[in-house]
Amino acid sequence: MPQRSHLPQPQQTDKNDRTPFSHTAIATNGGKTIPAPMRTQMESAFNTSFADVKVHEGNHVGSVGAIAYTQGNHIHFAPGRFNPETRSGQALIGHELAHVVQQRQGRVKPTTQVNGLPVNDRSDLEQEADTLGQKAAQMKIPAPLQKQDKPASYQITSPKAGENGYQEITAVDQTNHSIGTVSIKGSSDRSQIQIANLWVDPAHRQQGISKSLIAAANDEGKKSGYKKAQLGVDPEAPGMSSATLQSIYARQGFKRSGNVKPGQPLMETEL
Repeated sequence: MPQRSHLPQPQQTDKNDRTPFSHTAIATNGGKTIPAPMRTQMESAFNTSFADVKVHEGNHVGSVGAIAYTQGNHIHFAPGRFNPETRSGQALIGHELAHVVQQRQGRVKPTTQVNGLPVNDRSDLEQEADTLGQKAAQMKIPAPLQKQDKPASYQITSPKAGENGYQEITAVDQTNHSIGTVSIKGSSDRSQIQIANLWVDPAHRQQGISKSLIAAANDEGKKSGYKKAQLGVDPEAPGMSSATLQSIYARQGFKRSGNVKPGQPLMETEL
């Protein structure tokens, strides 16, 4: 059942810039949904869903002496009156949504007619909508919780002597079991550090382990005074394609600089 209140006289101005509310009865269809931020605020204020509420704007509202009216789940605003960005605009939206709730509750019965249309002019419902609209406009929505990064489920060990003059850096899980490795070896002229044999247990991939291992290898190179890190992309790396490895290295700042041998790309980065 449509609800209506008359516009106040021009000289009546509220010190809080509260927007006057008016309603009338016009058939409704179509419309657009309430913008998501505004809808979230109003649903929190009224503790109900407004997913099915539709908003309309048009000159037809002003032609019947109103700035807004509510009929069922349809709210109509005169041009320029739908202002979710302003406090008074939010109060008007909240006021109209209060009427949506009142009508859902079956509390709105016709009290008079305007141009042959039944309307409700109960002042208590109008005052209730006014109060609820102002409260809804003042409500502050808590900021969404920030996603907390999970603590690392692995640790990177210090380099240990490996085979063929390489040192091996290992990623271990909470039970001290190896779940990833990478090998490093400095060049004889100390111009660069060689990185090789990157491996991560398939059951522990997508956890940033390869990134951590490469970063640890680069850090060791810096500490030892090397200016460049260089690696060959192993085309036979277990469980990792050449393209996957190149993508991993590229995200760490490595660029392709040639080939170790045919079919094995060479990549390097400045330290």
